Amino acid sequence: MDSTSKTTDEINRERRELIPQKLSSAGFDRENVIILEEPSPISAQFGRGNVEIATYKPERVEIKTSSEFPKLLFVGEPYLFGWKAKVDGQSAKIFRANYSFRAVALSAGDHKVEFYWESRPFWLVLVLDFVLLLALFSTSAGSRLRR
Repeated sequence: MDSTSKTTDEINRERRELIPQKLSSAGFDRENVIILEEPSPISAQFGRGNVEIATYKPERVEIKTSSEFPKLLFVGEPYLFGWKAKVDGQSAKIFRANYSFRAVALSAGDHKVEFYWESRPFWLVLVLDFVLLLALFSTSAGSRLRR
């Protein structure tokens, strides 16, 4: 199968499989290179920039940035399901960076970046598990009473 007939999912899967190899290669420049699982919507450029952590809490991180060039803001915290991001109040995509971390694409200029934990899916699963557990116990208790 040549590369022109591959689906986007197949290309992204191949890309993910190569990331550990690239990260562990002898010549990998960890200070200046970020590897994303999928293509960035911007062409990040080298150049100076400023970053200030305005708020840091377990469920919320606010960062102020400034740069004359488009950048990828790399956050050395785990990429986990449930984290969301906003850039200047607008929803933004969090990219999986260097296999395990988070990054957000930023255009040139000043930005306020917010990472926040949205745990609704977790609570939904917890409630469903609780309901299933109750159903299991009530069925089990009912069968014991009939004996």
